[in-house]
Amino acid sequence: MKTCIKQIWSFSAIVMAGLMVGCKDDATVGALPEPVDLTMTIANSNLVMGDNLDITFSVTDEKSEISNEDFNIELSLQSSDIEKPAVLFENFPSNVTFSKGEKTKTVSVPVIKEGISSQHFVTLSAFVRSYKLNNPSQTFTVSDYHYITLAIKNSSDNTVREGRTFVLTATIDTPSAEDLTISISPKDGERDRYNNLPEEMIIPAGETSVESEVITMVSDKNTTEDEVLTLILNCASEKYPLATSQFKINRPDAHKGLDSYEVRDERYLYEDPDQMFVSEKNEKAVQTWGQTYYKIMKEGDPHPNSGNVLPEGKWKFYRAYEFHCIPSCITKKTGQMGYTSDRYPMCFADQTTEAIQTAGGCDNSKYGWVTDEGYLRMITLKEQTKIQGTSNHGKVKNFGTSAFYANKHKEGNPTASQWAPQNVRIYPGMRIETRARIRGCKNTGMLPGIWLQGNKQVSNDATWNQWPDFGEIDVMENNSRKLPNNVEMTYHVGHQSPGQGDAYNPTTPNGVPNFENKLEEFNIYWMEWIDNSTVTMGINGKEVLRLTEEECSQKGTRWPFSDQVNTEGLYYILSMMFLNKVEPDASTFQHLTTDLVRADNYNWSNSPVPRMEIDWIRFYIDNTYSDHGMPYNKSIFY
Repeated sequence: MKTCIKQIWSFSAIVMAGLMVGCKDDATVGALPEPVDLTMTIANSNLVMGDNLDITFSVTDEKSEISNEDFNIELSLQSSDIEKPAVLFENFPSNVTFSKGEKTKTVSVPVIKEGISSQHFVTLSAFVRSYKLNNPSQTFTVSDYHYITLAIKNSSDNTVREGRTFVLTATIDTPSAEDLTISISPKDGERDRYNNLPEEMIIPAGETSVESEVITMVSDKNTTEDEVLTLILNCASEKYPLATSQFKINRPDAHKGLDSYEVRDERYLYEDPDQMFVSEKNEKAVQTWGQTYYKIMKEGDPHPNSGNVLPEGKWKFYRAYEFHCIPSCITKKTGQMGYTSDRYPMCFADQTTEAIQTAGGCDNSKYGWVTDEGYLRMITLKEQTKIQGTSNHGKVKNFGTSAFYANKHKEGNPTASQWAPQNVRIYPGMRIETRARIRGCKNTGMLPGIWLQGNKQVSNDATWNQWPDFGEIDVMENNSRKLPNNVEMTYHVGHQSPGQGDAYNPTTPNGVPNFENKLEEFNIYWMEWIDNSTVTMGINGKEVLRLTEEECSQKGTRWPFSDQVNTEGLYYILSMMFLNKVEPDASTFQHLTTDLVRADNYNWSNSPVPRMEIDWIRFYIDNTYSDHGMPYNKSIFY
């Protein structure tokens, strides 16, 4: 081995010597070409037969205005509804050459002129070895025609409750040279459900959209069941047809009877859980957003349920995360993979822990965002994503997921870099309610959850800072294989000796009783930290699981749920985790991309994307609550 090394060294020395022979002292060696930053754009995201897909690559490097060398850009297409999307084009190229000295390069690929009979969502991906490429993935549609689409403004699932108002929108992806008239008529027998329903809507020539006047879904005490209503649509234009001739509207009934099981009906807590809470400072912004159905809430206002299921006068409003789609509630954030979102919720931070990222990377800029209708939507996709902020930082996983936290406070560090989510102190005398629904998760291997942990884990106290010594409360976990239609609620506490693992975990082993098949609807999952010796949690109007210090003592475990142990309180977590911390069954995930599912025209009503949608999170306190004079950001966003 030593001989081989010596021979290699000798060969290198000879080469270096040969290079140095005859060189002048002042000779210079030309620098190697340096890669430049590029950006990919497409001219039109809605294509029809005979159009061109114009793809442009531009040098966007701050140090260079042109490329320094020839290089190839590899192109590929993917689609969720057609196996080989390249057949939609005439001679789609697998690569493009960007020449030295060029600033931009545009490739025009014709869409075939006939043979397309429906709309296809297509994702274009580009790759350049050793180069940074911005916007490397672009999603667009390829159709036979430019279709007119009807929708309900700020409602991705076309739901309008009885007694509410709504606005219809008609849109087309490219301006028409003529007025486009859409006639609208209700299905036979359903006309009396509406007030001010228009007979027609007209998209003016040169425009791409029109909105109706405000329509009312009439409240009728004689109806007692949810309904699916139908609008019959028609448009005479052959060049610009309607996407559908029948438009369905879900109409939840306000007068249907309460479910006999309190755990199954959120109306045991709120007469109308859909009604958003708004602060006085945000009222005008909420109105500009287009919302009219809300309730002004101030600190100290009684819980709307006071005296019914909840004790008279006990719980008073304190704070809320309402996820309004307004500037004071959302912010801009760029994630690990370069995806930039302007819909990141102001009140949260990324829960990028090892436990969350066992089988996928957490990137909330891509997989969690505030929607037009005011939900925090959290999803998981089979899509390569980098792990963030752990010992495996930067490692690429095959799945991307979402997880948020709030109210994490570290001893002696009240103004940490993540100050925005340090906005509530969770101590005894507090009730926390989360309105959420779980969809697309059945049998996927996902584990969506709502939970709390003790802040003691981020302290330097080895007596309490290991799991689960500091305490964990799983307010909702959906084991998507074991309990595809139900949830579990669980407490975790540690042994008498620290660092010995899970000593006691009282749970609902077969799911919450009488809750089956309610998972995909909105429900209110809640917990109460009643005092320093009692915690409890439940769903809607029913307490499900209570834990006391006395019970833990009888089991030989320690009690973490006191403000003497968790001097900084508890913190709150939302997560789309992986069941058993392993990759889910990829066959249950349809091929979808971030760009596709975040597009304005994506239909969420029957989407296969595993997701948890949070409508709001509300904090109430009683007369025993104290923030212990601890520092926190008291400016809350609701």
